[in-house]
Amino acid sequence: MSTREDKDEKRDLVAKIRSRQGTAEQAEQWLTRLRDIDPSFFRSHPGSYLERQTAARRIYDTLHRRMGDRLSKDQLIELVSKIQRDEGTEEEQEAWLWLVAENVPDPTVYYRPEERTAEDIVEHALASHPIIIGPAPQTRA
Repeated sequence: MSTREDKDEKRDLVAKIRSRQGTAEQAEQWLTRLRDIDPSFFRSHPGSYLERQTAARRIYDTLHRRMGDRLSKDQLIELVSKIQRDEGTEEEQEAWLWLVAENVPDPTVYYRPEERTAEDIVEHALASHPIIIGPAPQTRA
């Protein structure tokens, strides 16, 4: 990597891919550009992670189109069950996690070990109401 502009572009492309901006096709184009800027980057863990995440994005987009914007409770249970049974590739599991996270009020609850079955995890996740902390209300003196 030679120039400051290349470093800035690399940082921006990595951020776009990690935050799942754009489409899967755009992410693939960004990966190609990253390979042009810094081929050695893909011999490291961060580079291979971005490749896996882009592959997961393609899977996610396909599933999202097929399953729709709002997943049913049964669909969520099916995805959580697959994750629990360690089915699929790393990329598929990542896509399933994204789908579950987008369809429950508090996506952190399905990581809790005290729930045992997929049904329990989904029930808890759907019933959860995250606390949103904002600025304190203004008071008049």
